[in-house]
Amino acid sequence: MAASQRHAVIWRIRVGKILHRRRFATADLSVLMGIVALITLWSPLSYAQNSGDAALYTVSAVPVRAEAATVVAAKELALQQGQRDALRILLERLTLPEDHGRLPSPPPATLETMVLGLSIDDERTPPRGYIATLTISFIPQAVQAMLQQTDIPFTDQRGRPLVIVPVWQGGPELDPVLWEDPNPWREAWGNRRRQGLVPLEVPLGDLDDVAAVDVTRAMAGDAEALAALADRNKAVAALVAVARLQPGAGGAPAQVRVDATQSGISDGGAFTVTQPLPADAASPDDALTQALALAVRGLARQVDEAWKVRAVGYSGATTQLTAVVPLDGRLEDWLEVRRRLAAAPAIRETRLQALTKDRAQITILYGGDPNGLAESLGRQGLGLTDEGGYWMLRTQAPGQPPVLQTPPQQAAPQLRAPDLMEPSGTLIVR
Repeated sequence: MAASQRHAVIWRIRVGKILHRRRFATADLSVLMGIVALITLWSPLSYAQNSGDAALYTVSAVPVRAEAATVVAAKELALQQGQRDALRILLERLTLPEDHGRLPSPPPATLETMVLGLSIDDERTPPRGYIATLTISFIPQAVQAMLQQTDIPFTDQRGRPLVIVPVWQGGPELDPVLWEDPNPWREAWGNRRRQGLVPLEVPLGDLDDVAAVDVTRAMAGDAEALAALADRNKAVAALVAVARLQPGAGGAPAQVRVDATQSGISDGGAFTVTQPLPADAASPDDALTQALALAVRGLARQVDEAWKVRAVGYSGATTQLTAVVPLDGRLEDWLEVRRRLAAAPAIRETRLQALTKDRAQITILYGGDPNGLAESLGRQGLGLTDEGGYWMLRTQAPGQPPVLQTPPQQAAPQLRAPDLMEPSGTLIVR
């Protein structure tokens, strides 16, 4: 009789911890409260740097099945198969589609040295067989070295989070819905496995979400409403994904068609997914559930691929520069700059050093070359210029030619603390 159980086998474990401290010199209470809110909203800028590579280099739900003379031998074959399959999934996750045909496949002995940890779920052992589902983590440096040796470009820089706005239309004659029930499209997003370079967050659909945007404003691409929804879900922008159930024609099966558009100034583009309903499903409801799950995966994959096309160009060593952002005394102006910085794929991390009523001082860590940085910022409506020995970062109309007057490697010296202090009403952040 087949045995069924659930357990985990951990081969290697690494644990790391980074602590950050900031010191505050306070002036009045109103400024303090504004800065506290500001720092909370600032966190998405460090998402790619601090979200943790372990999750990115972990592949979940890998099915394995093998038969051999004994259960022990079958298990060994299955685990080797699972490691190969998981590595392939990971390499495709990090690389461009045009390079998938030449991805390396190391021998078993080498592959085992690349594995950081392995866990086994839903294990079954029929006679002379082995069936299970695996979760496998790889050593980032080992994977990176292998891709570098084979001269395959890759990126493990995460994109900034997007909030999904799942609009569902169950038929040509039906009205689209967003927050109302039933919405099987929203349920499909809630049940998905979160793997990939670009985090896609699903809003709770609470009263604040409903107040922020309704189905009419979502489908119309209301920039202000979608920006409000993105902000409250700590995302850089909203991805409006309209899924429609379309009846089959000429004997063809019905299908789900998804049209998705990213809001805001980020150049995320538009995406289309079509997914036929499987004919062998147990029921029409089950067929729709399967099709929607596949549509979720297809859209997430397209978003990842679009991000990789841009991010691969900004891979390589990290370069640092310090810049000053002129402000008009309004917190909203600074938050807008923050949002645009978060959407620039060249930027890996941005650190707030100091803030006054009329300017902010930041450190930018970016990948790629200076021209790539300028182009990445220009796409988000930001211009970087050298003015009197200081890098100045200003907003401009999105799509204007990139501005970069001198190489960022010659970064301007950091402003001294007295340069950022005023007699009153000032908070310095270090």
